[in-house]
Order: sequence, then structure tokens, then C-alpha cells
Amino acid sequence: MEQISVIAARLKNGCVQYGWSSGGRIEIGRRLLRYYPSPESVLALFDLGKAHRCRSERDIFNEKPDAVNAFFYEERDKGWYDILRGPFMIKTPLELFLYETDQRGREISEFTRLIEKGLIEYMLWEYITRDEIFEELVKKNCGDAGRLLERILAYESPMTALYEMKWLYCYFDHWAAVFTDGGGEKIVGYSLIPVKRYRRKWEAACR
Repeated sequence: MEQISVIAARLKNGCVQYGWSSGGRIEIGRRLLRYYPSPESVLALFDLGKAHRCRSERDIFNEKPDAVNAFFYEERDKGWYDILRGPFMIKTPLELFLYETDQRGREISEFTRLIEKGLIEYMLWEYITRDEIFEELVKKNCGDAGRLLERILAYESPMTALYEMKWLYCYFDHWAAVFTDGGGEKIVGYSLIPVKRYRRKWEAACR
């Protein structure tokens, strides 16, 4: 059975235009980078078939729930992203996805674990040093961030382990991003955003 992938792009007015395609994830990714690298070519892509609109990339899976994968074009970055679906929806530069899977030969599942592990490490190594409220939340619930990180990474599925720690998982917005160098082949950072209501009342456990 063929996989369905959402292909979406943010318009200048902020609205998201989307359609879908069937085929392999790597195959679609290759075509998007090769034939639709610019805003003009992306507009031409959507002119080829019926396009739909939604408010943001957060809605695309709600609009097309049978889609397995998603590719998202961000005009302000002039770049394509592959969206990793899981407890966190992680926008990953498509160049990085194809470099690791298509060129280096990683399995998609292996690539996903690599990105998720990096996000968890960023959360408890770097992000925690910039957010005093989050630091206090971690201390209150487990004491030491380093030991918590070791404990989470010891699980067969670290992201599942993090997801089950609701006090930790629900502190953050569940959309995250990966940043790469100019060549798109090296990860240089991640982005996480705290959910404001948990910052205002961080001691309240996620129900």
C-alpha cells in the first residue's frame, strides 16, 4: 500500500496551502529538492493540481489524517522541511533528511531516533540553562537534569519515555525544529518553545 504524503507551503499572507501525493518518502523528497527549489517553482507545483488551504502547518495532518508523511516549504527560509511525526512534530531540513537517508544510507527509523535523541539532549543540556522556570521544574521532579537525561536515553525508545513523563513533555509546545549549517548536512541546533500556561503555573502537573 502506497504512503500518502502532505505537501504544503506557507504563503506570504501566512496561510498554508497544501495538497498530497503518493509514493515513497525519499522519492518525493528528491523530487521536491530537484524540481521545486524556489518560491516561484513551489507556486507552480501547486498550480499543477487542486490545492487546499489551512491556517498553519499545525493543521495539515488534521485536514489529511490518512497522511503518513509531510513536507513543508517555508518561503522565508526558501527551503523545504520534512516533518518527523511523533510525540514532538519536528521540522527537519529536507537536505539533512536526504543526506542521512539517501546518501549515507540510514534507515528512516534510525534517522528519526537520531533527531529525537538530539532534541532530548538539547532540552536537558542546553535549553535548561536558558529557562530558570524549566530548571526549577526539573529539580522539583527529579533533582538532577544530567541523571534524568541518562535515564531517558537508557530506554529503547527515549522519546516514548519522555512522553510518558507528562510534567516534562507538557511543558513544551509539541512542534520543534532542527537547524543545520549552510550545506544542510550538519545539525547546529534545535528549537523548543515552552507552553505559556505552564510557564505561568509550572507547578501544576499535566493531566
